[in-house]
This record gives sequence, C-alpha cells and structure tokens, in this order.
Amino acid sequence: MIQTNGTHAIRGPAPLIVIRFAIAVACALCVTASFATDADDYLRRAAQRDVAMFDALDRDKDGHLTIEEVRGNIDLEARFNDIDINRDGVITREELTRYIALRYGVASAPTR
Repeated sequence: MIQTNGTHAIRGPAPLIVIRFAIAVACALCVTASFATDADDYLRRAAQRDVAMFDALDRDKDGHLTIEEVRGNIDLEARFNDIDINRDGVITREELTRYIALRYGVASAPTR
C-alpha cells in the first residue's frame, strides 16, 4: 500500500518501523543512563566504605593504619599492600586517597 503525505510517497509499514526503532533507541538510552548512575553511585559508596573502614580500624587515631591494626579485617588486609604505596608497613590517609582515586575514579576520599 502506498500513501502520500502531499509531496512524498510513504510505503506501507515503513513509518511504523521507524517509530518502533525510535522507541527502542529511546529506551536503550534511558537504560544506559540508569546503569551509569548506578555504577557511579556504587563506586562512590565503595570509596566511602573504605574511608569508614580506615577510620574504624585506626584504633589509636593517629591517621595511620599498621598491619597489626588491619589484621583480622579480611577486606582491608587483602588489599593492604595495594594501598601501602611505599611499602613501609603503614597506610596513611594520603595513600588511601590515592588508592581510592585509582580504584574507584573518585577524585579524593571523603573526609571524616
């Protein structure tokens, strides 16, 4: 079936296909934006969790974590050497901030 819109001929179901395609593209963009927001939110929460863990494990409140303070915390103990950049056996808040920036893409660790 051929329809006309005054100047151009429009063939049968083609307009319906274009509309369906446009709807599918719009839905895909919405879903992608939602996943990006969820991923960013997850990374921000993970960074905050690391900072809170640092503060909780810093028992003497000197702003440093030693391996002794971390021992028993499976999560942070497993990553201790990754965070301890200079391998001096101590994680400083600066080292944690750098680790968070590299690992989660967060510019800096949230403050206490």
